[in-house]
Parts: sequence; structure tokens; C-alpha cells
Amino acid sequence: MLATVTKPFVHSYASRVIVIVDAKNSWFGRDVTKILNSCICGFYGCSVTILAIHFMYRYGSLDKARRTLFEGWRFVFWCLIPVVYGIIWGLTIFFIFPEDDGFTELIRKDIWDYFELKVEDIVYTGPYYYPEDRNGLGSIEPLPLFGMLVLWFVIGSSSLTVMFFGFRCYKTMRSLLSHSTSKFTQGLQQQLFKALVWQYVHSYTSRVIVIVDVKNSMFSRPVNKILNSLICGFYGCSVSIFAIHFMYRYGALDKNQHFKGWKLAVLCSIPIFYGVIWGLTMHFVFEEDPAFTEFIRKDIWDLFELPVEDIVYTGSYYYPQDKNGVKEMNWRAAGGMAVLWFVIGSSSLTVIYFGLNCYFEIRNLGKGFSKKLQSQLFRALVIQAAIPLLLLYIPCSIVFVCPLIQIDLGNMSAFISVSVAIYPAIDPLPTLLIVKSYRKATKAILVQVSYATNRDSVMTLATSTLGLTFYTAAELTVIAKCCEPQFYATPNNNTAILQAGKKCILQNSSNKALQALALYSNANNCLNPETVDSVISELVPAVQALSDPFVTKVKSNLSNCKSTNTQTGAAKQEACLEKVYGIVLNTLSVEYIDNICKQVVNENVTPQEWSCGLKYIPSLVTFSKYSCSKIVKN
Repeated sequence: MLATVTKPFVHSYASRVIVIVDAKNSWFGRDVTKILNSCICGFYGCSVTILAIHFMYRYGSLDKARRTLFEGWRFVFWCLIPVVYGIIWGLTIFFIFPEDDGFTELIRKDIWDYFELKVEDIVYTGPYYYPEDRNGLGSIEPLPLFGMLVLWFVIGSSSLTVMFFGFRCYKTMRSLLSHSTSKFTQGLQQQLFKALVWQYVHSYTSRVIVIVDVKNSMFSRPVNKILNSLICGFYGCSVSIFAIHFMYRYGALDKNQHFKGWKLAVLCSIPIFYGVIWGLTMHFVFEEDPAFTEFIRKDIWDLFELPVEDIVYTGSYYYPQDKNGVKEMNWRAAGGMAVLWFVIGSSSLTVIYFGLNCYFEIRNLGKGFSKKLQSQLFRALVIQAAIPLLLLYIPCSIVFVCPLIQIDLGNMSAFISVSVAIYPAIDPLPTLLIVKSYRKATKAILVQVSYATNRDSVMTLATSTLGLTFYTAAELTVIAKCCEPQFYATPNNNTAILQAGKKCILQNSSNKALQALALYSNANNCLNPETVDSVISELVPAVQALSDPFVTKVKSNLSNCKSTNTQTGAAKQEACLEKVYGIVLNTLSVEYIDNICKQVVNENVTPQEWSCGLKYIPSLVTFSKYSCSKIVKN
């Protein structure tokens, strides 16, 4: 959006590369415009690192050993890295590549020749590698070279981070899936990883549209025409990628698994094929035409102050005029536009068709964790698909259709450049703001940085002393807060408390959702014909009997607090639960849990149940610290 105010453009010639802003017609003064010019560059520096953080976070959610590096204040730290990179980029542009008197005089003629602007009417920034002396001799300047190395570091480190953590994600995911018997989990994990890779590709194909300058004076006119068509081809590629997302999503839900091996390669090649069709159509069907050139000459000068001979263009000329001023339909242009509409229309219909199929497949999954997770991911995908619909499909269709029905958009047609430019920045927002697991993770961060309570201390005890590894203390706090209202209202209703607990775990698994799904599915497969739910229900009475003194003390203190505490509402509930957590904090220990575990296992657990427990409990806690883990049942 900032670019719509400053309207920057790039000029490159020999050893000069500059970003130019028209200061004469700017809304702001010259000094403010210089700052805004650097800010635009800074935002670009920020954007190139965002997907690198995505890959790092994805790896952190898969690797248990490093999961804590992406929790609490550390998560905030990782999120700040793109901001820091953007600031570095912007400051480098502002302080290392400022305007220079010698550089200004050197570019004076070029600025007038190419843009018909006086150099005093612009602000610019850019590296001047080889400043020339009076004899026209130039040696490399260390400062701009250093500045460019800084920018290369930003781009290079981001790209290497994507490759490194992308490869680590792939390796870790293969290792996890090799121990999983759930084909559903395997398909879902692979789908999410490939979706992240596609998001990376999609973002950068969209970004190419924004940063390539077809007026770049390094190239000849024919080359510029090819680059112009290439830009259009990238756009044609990008509009079809979300259709592929929906097709692959359906394939992951459908047990037939249509998209494997060479079929997956064919699927991935469709956007490339569409991009080639779009680019070739623009190059050969919508090529420059003498009549069209004369028709746009005045507009190009009025809007951009450029002679039409100094530009290359491509576009549709639907109604050319003959010598008598009579307009006739240009069927060649109409045919070319039909091809482009086919690309957009087929992509849109594919999204609708496979979206509906995904919806019906999810409805047939039945109840349980799998359906909840799949429904959540599907809703996120639908909303994420709405973003390119609003920023890519609809703007492009409007720009193409209006000339056909002879509606003059004028300067308003420039909004398509803005919509394409802001797409990469908006694309990740559904993942961060709409997907429930990310919202819960954010809440967990806020809880962790808040003041310490008995509740917080209990959760820290569970992870640091009792050996719970599957959830962090912050994630446990979120789950506990979800369960508390039911326990506070009905402390003697075990069934209601267990149901509320299960629901809270399902809804608040944060970035552990996929691991929880795999563990839940595999444990059920191991226990078959029993289930995790049925085993827990069977063992609750035995555990409660063994912990009766502790349970009685908890309920008694809760009852006394509810009858004597003078506070009301949420404040009273929090005060009473804090007392309960105080009792828990003073009671729970490794020895206490180990004693209950040994008695329950010896007296109430079958050999099959215990075999499954030994297999999957270590995924939740460091079970080796309990002597209960050494029990053998035959």
C-alpha cells in the first residue's frame, strides 16, 4: 500500500542501480519521501524472510528435542527476525546508498532520457559501485559494495534457511511417519509439508510479478518484450496454484490416494503449463500493434510522461477503428482473452468442485479427533483460497472484461498491481489468525509471559519434575483453564469432567495437533477392539480409589472456598482454584505417581493394554524415571 503513495520504479544501467520516486508530485516533502523510499525497500527485506521463519517453526513443531526453542518468549523472538531483517535492509538503503552529488550529475541525462524527469524532481537510492573521476576512470567503491553484501546476506541467509529447515522437516517427517501405522496421519503430514513448499513457491512467483522491471535499460527491446510476457506467465501460473491445493487436499482425504508418484509430478506441472499458456498468449496474441500504439500514445504520455516508443507493452485491443472511425470486434484478441478466461475459469471451477468433494469426504469421516482436525484445516484452506480470489482472480477478470464491454477504468486499472503486490504479505494470515491451533499457541504465549500463579507452578512441575514431554507448561495452562469451569461447577461428576477434559485437549493441542492425532490413532489401533477412551474410563475408578485422600482434600477445600469466599463470578472461581492448585503442588511427586501406577498396572491393566502403554506412554512422558515402567505382564 505504501507503494501506491510513492509509486517507485527501478532503473539500472551499467554500474548504476537505483530506486526512484517522483518527489515533485509526491504528497510529502523531499525528506519524508526519502524515508518512505527506504521503508519500501525495508518491507521487501522483511518479506523475503517470512517464509524462512515458517520452515523453522514447522521443523520445531516436529522435532521434540528443539520444540521448546519455539515456545513462549522464544516464539516472539523468531517472529521478530523478519522485522529486524526489514530494518537492516531499510537502514542499509537509507544510510549506505544515499544521494550523492557526483552520482546525481552522472544520472542526470539518463533520468531525463528514460523518464523525462529532472533529477531535481526525484529522490533516489541505490549503490554506485564504480564512481568516475574527472578523467572518466572509476575504481570500485568499498562502501556500496559492503552495503550490497548486507542485502545479499539477507536474501542468502533466508534462502539457505528455507533449504536447510525444509530438508530437516522432510527427514524428521519421514522418521516420524515410519513409526506410524496410520495412513491418514502419513497422508496429512505429507500434505501439510508439501503445502508449505507450494506456499513458498506461490509467494515467490507472485513476488516476481512485482519486482521485475520491464523498462530495465540493461536489455534490448526484444528482450524486454520477452520479460514482459514472462511476468504475465508467472501470473498465469500463480492463479492456478490454489486449485492444485484443493485437488491434493481431496487426494489426501480420499483413501484411493490418486496423487502419488508420477501422478503427483503431473499435478505439480499443471500451474507451469497454465503459466506457459498465459505467457505465450500474451506474447503472440496480444503483441504490439501499430494502430494500438497510436491509440494509447496520448494516454501513456498523460499518465506516465513517457513517449510510447520508450516502452514495451502487451494487451488486448478489442475494438480497433478503421480510417472512418468505425469500430469492429478484433476476434483474435477476443480469442486470446477466451484462453485467459479459460485459465481463470477452470482454476475457479476446480477449487469449487474439489472443495465440495473435500466437504463431503469430511462429513463422512464420522466423529472424533480426525474429523475435528480435518474440518479445521479445510476451513482454513477455504478462507486462504478467498485471498487470491479477491486479490488475483477478481481484479484480473475486471481489468480484462471492462475493455470488452467498453468501460474505461483509466488509472483505476493500476489496482491490480497493488493487489498482486500485497498478496504475499496477506497469504500467511489465515494460518496465523484463523487456524485454531495457532490462536491457542498465541494464547499460550500470553499466559507464559504473565505473572506466576499456583496453576503455572503446577504446570512447570508436570513438565520439569514429573517428566511430561508432549505438552509444554504454557500449553498445559491453556488446557487446564479450559477444563476448570466444568470441574469447578461439578467436582463430583467424573463423567462430565472427563468429557470436558477430552474436548479441551482436542481443541487446545496447539502445534501438537498432528502428533496428538498420530498418537491417538496408533494407540487405538494397538488396543483394538478397545480404545483409549474405554481404557481411561475403566481405570478412573481404580486411580480415584488409590488417590482418595488427595481427591477428598481437594474437593473439601474447593467446597469450603465456594461457601466462604466473598468474591463473585470469575474472581471467586480463580481464587478457589488457586487453593486447589496449591494442594496439588504440595502433593504430586514422582514417588506418589509411581506408587499409584504400579498398583493400577498390577491389578487393573491387561497384558495387551500394558504392551500398548509401554509402546506409546514414552511419547507423552519420560517414563524411564518411573519404576512402574519396569513392570512385565504376560
